[in-house]
Amino acid sequence: WQEVIGTRPIACSDPGFYSPPGPIPQVGALFLPATEALSPEVEAFLSVGPPPVYVGFGSMSIPNPEVTTPRLVAAVRKAGARVLVSRGWAGLLGAGDDQTLFLGPEPHGKLFPSCAAVIHHGGAGTTDAAARAGVPQIVMAQILDQHYWADRMPRAGIGFSVARHDRDLPGLARAVHACLTDEALKARAKSFSAAMKTDGVARTVALLTQG
Repeated sequence: WQEVIGTRPIACSDPGFYSPPGPIPQVGALFLPATEALSPEVEAFLSVGPPPVYVGFGSMSIPNPEVTTPRLVAAVRKAGARVLVSRGWAGLLGAGDDQTLFLGPEPHGKLFPSCAAVIHHGGAGTTDAAARAGVPQIVMAQILDQHYWADRMPRAGIGFSVARHDRDLPGLARAVHACLTDEALKARAKSFSAAMKTDGVARTVALLTQG
């Protein structure tokens, strides 16, 4: 493993999720300044109703998106929530209506705080962005470390791990309902956010330039 991680590894993760073994320094998640604005379409959608639930799987692809997309939307709508669906590489597509908006790339750092919950694939960056936003999250892991981050949700008490989107949609609906109605869960998500380190980039640069 030394050939992979080198002789001076740095753990770029928040202590609330993970503590590295031994003397490895932990700097927290790496957040860049959110300089991009939300699209006017998204701003308008957010302004006319309660906070929606975000659904997006980033760079993950899924089979049969024309079948999976309406099932995902239906699971969220069953819980009584409006839906923001990120098309992403999964190709989640639909017509949309006054309760559902399909969108392209949007800055997570500005979008997630306006959401009631975030449903995603469990990428480290998306996990950190949702945690920083202080909202519950539901991870539907597909590959590699995504399963690790999915496992962190119940352990940290800020969300749920639900089986892949094509296997357990009733479980997804139950998890969404809990994210909307469980006040203790929502409070834990806010407390987790407040305790997060947000200067991970500066800490990393300082360690790398120590020589």
